[in-house]
Order: sequence, then C-alpha cells, then structure tokens
Amino acid sequence: MTTEPGTRVWVVRDADDTTVYAYGFGTYLGDRLMPGWDHPKMLAMCADTIRRSDAKPPIIDPHVYYGRQVTDGKLPREQADAEIARVEAADEARKARPVEDRARDLARSCGMNPLIELDAGGQVWGAECWWGEADDDTPTTWAKGRTIVTVPAPARVAVAP
Repeated sequence: MTTEPGTRVWVVRDADDTTVYAYGFGTYLGDRLMPGWDHPKMLAMCADTIRRSDAKPPIIDPHVYYGRQVTDGKLPREQADAEIARVEAADEARKARPVEDRARDLARSCGMNPLIELDAGGQVWGAECWWGEADDDTPTTWAKGRTIVTVPAPARVAVAP
C-alpha cells in the first residue's frame, strides 16, 4: 500500500507492554531527504560500500541465470544471450560512473525518509517512529488496551515542505 502525501496518520514513538508513547495524529508530507544525508562520513561509507561491491562477483551470475532459463525451456538461447549482454552492458556502464557520483546517489536513496507534520506541532521522520494511515479509532485499536501517553515532537528546526 502506498500512502499519498496529505494523508492523515497516527504516529507512535515507542511502546511497551503497558504504555504506548504516541506523537499523535499528523499529516504525511511525503518522502524527503533527512538532514545529514550528504554528511562526509555517510558519503565515505557509501563510496567504500560501492568499491567493495564492485570488487565482488555479481550476486546473480547472468550466465547461470539465463542459462537455466534456456535449459528449462523458458527462453530461446538467442534471447538469453541478448539478456546476458544487456545485463553486462548495464553493469559496465554503472561501474564506469565515478564512485563519488554513485556514492552520492546511494546516500541520497538512503537519506529519503517519510516526513510527518504533527497536529500538535513539530515534525517527525518515519525512521523515528511507527506510523500509518489513521482514522479517529486508530489509537484505541493500535493500543489494544494499553495506556496512551502523548509525547512532544523531537526538538529540531522544521524542514521546509
């Protein structure tokens, strides 16, 4: 299920056996880049991950995968060879891009996160909570008899929509 920006949501910070600590209701603003997504340490970690990945064989060898498709009668040899060539060309093109550019793309994809504007004020990132589409009955249903304690939003500078 995909949640559309503008959807009403209920947001929980954490819970235990007796208590649900909730930020309350809010509005899902969409996925945004979290502050720090492009921090030098994050970019360095992404670059290191890419270099290690480039040095290893692919997780799925296209020769083995498409060869099996031919053996099982699911693809003709010519189509399998074309798919192998396509996969290898895409891998070569990806590896030909500068590692720094690829690291920035990886950091950007890791940094994308749901952003929620809370009705009580403030914002919370999806990585900081549990959240989902909600109606007025959601808190009671979600809490399952536990006490609900409303907690304030994390203190921070608001992120522009």
